[in-house]
Amino acid sequence: MCTRKHHTIWKARRPLLERILSDMDTDGTYPLHRSLLQELEEAFSTGPIRDYEVPNPEHVIQAAQHIYVEGEPRAWWLGLKHLVHRQYMDHESSYIAIRDIVQQYGATVSPTDQKLLFMIDEDNERHHVYTLTWDEMVHVIAECRFFEYYICPHDYSWLLCENEHGEFLLCMSS
Repeated sequence: MCTRKHHTIWKARRPLLERILSDMDTDGTYPLHRSLLQELEEAFSTGPIRDYEVPNPEHVIQAAQHIYVEGEPRAWWLGLKHLVHRQYMDHESSYIAIRDIVQQYGATVSPTDQKLLFMIDEDNERHHVYTLTWDEMVHVIAECRFFEYYICPHDYSWLLCENEHGEFLLCMSS
């Protein structure tokens, strides 16, 4: 409950807080109100990433969901089927090892220059789908705020997820 005293304190501090927020956005270092999609596009443009668009993203999402997700969970990783490995990594740059995690648990790993499907879960509301190499994925993950993502080859033989808890989950279709 906000009392009159709290309201008076907020009213007195509001100009200072607004100035701080404005100063943060002045040089573009901390842009406010940027969407994840804007961050992704910027990451694509700052890296050597070309031809990353998927012609029919809805088909990719439906195929991966059909193979790997049971029911209609709010986030795919809550209903994953065919789970073979779960690993928690408490390190900010653990995403650098995504290829090694897949390889370590028996999935067929593509060469580093081969494109894979990179599905990004935006707040459990929609998915963005791209086709990227391992190195391109690492670049995009490093350049953006945290987001949950799923990676799989074009044959959907395995699926790797990093969720909001820093867990990597690996599933294999057979």
